Amino acid sequence: MKNFVKVMAAFAFLFVAAAVVPNTASAADLAAPTGVRQVGATNDIVSLAWEAVPGADRYYWSWSKDGVSGWSNGQYDWNVSPEDSVYNLSSGSTYYFRVRAADTSNWANYEYGDWSQPIQIVTAPDAAQMGSLTLAAATDSSLTITWTSCPGATSYQIYDGATDTLIDTVTDCSYVKGGLAPNNAYSFKVLPVRTSETGYVAADRVQTISRIYTKPSKPVTPSTANFGLSSIYYNINVAYFSAKDPTGEAKGYELEVYTTKGKKVFTGGNNSLNRFTVKRNTTYKYRCRFFTTYGAEKIYGDWSANRYFVYQTVSGKRSGSRIKLSWNKVPIAKSYTVYISTKEKSGYKKVKTLSKKSTSLTIRKCGKKKINKKKIYYVKVVANLKDGAKSVKNDTFYVGKAS
Repeated sequence: MKNFVKVMAAFAFLFVAAAVVPNTASAADLAAPTGVRQVGATNDIVSLAWEAVPGADRYYWSWSKDGVSGWSNGQYDWNVSPEDSVYNLSSGSTYYFRVRAADTSNWANYEYGDWSQPIQIVTAPDAAQMGSLTLAAATDSSLTITWTSCPGATSYQIYDGATDTLIDTVTDCSYVKGGLAPNNAYSFKVLPVRTSETGYVAADRVQTISRIYTKPSKPVTPSTANFGLSSIYYNINVAYFSAKDPTGEAKGYELEVYTTKGKKVFTGGNNSLNRFTVKRNTTYKYRCRFFTTYGAEKIYGDWSANRYFVYQTVSGKRSGSRIKLSWNKVPIAKSYTVYISTKEKSGYKKVKTLSKKSTSLTIRKCGKKKINKKKIYYVKVVANLKDGAKSVKNDTFYVGKAS
């Protein structure tokens, strides 16, 4: 009987001893998870992953706004895998995340490891809150776009709208793209992002601006051959002007007429009649510039050099074998040259060039031949002009018939 009691006592001891043997996956055996990292983000969801912990069959995690206090109640991943997502977060915000391993094989006594070091996590800013992209400025080689600040964005990624290539990152709410071709369409995408201290960039949706144009290049400067008097009505003191862009790219042109004293007396262009009433014996200078358009804006080229003209008063009288001419002086004339011909349109021979003080001339010959009182002659009087120290061409001259 004594031996039986000893045996039973020994059995009881072994039973008690077996009951207090530690779980092989105790808290001391479960390491704190390492490699905790953010792997995804939307406006309100953050996805995370970490390295698997040996002996763990569950992972519990918690998040906080400051990483110090206010931790959420621990949640766990039923799928056991070392990854999970946190839902219902605010867009463009920063949080802190931690995770620990657990062994739940003993339903009555779950074992937990230590928490991992908290890491900073971020949600993506909501691009809808930054409003539409706006074209703020354009040149012939650059475009400037702007937008409203997106809450929570730490920077903005700029993409080429045609190729989806990342071309720049900015921190303010504007972007200037240079090196563009004139009069071409471009598209851009702007992605607001929030970057964590670990370097993870959270982004979700973009805003796009499409088919915005650079300005056309400034039109060419007209040469004096590209514009001029198109019609001259000497008898009624009327002149008409015209111009033509040699490149064919300009949308129109503008003309200005001044007296040689600098007073503007006429402005015209391809959208106006370009009819100018001339004051006799007044010397005029006129110039031209081309323009193109960018929406409602006119883009002007440079002004041309000046051209000059004057409607000079000339009178003449045929007297036998002589033709007597007289004329009025005109401003900036340095001299007057008289020509004669037996044809109205051609064959003119120079008679004489007279000083600027001269106002008359008697013609006795046409070339080497004396004036024949039975023939019809045509006389041309040209005022030779000088603007400052520069001799300039006169676009008009008097032609009269002597018979």
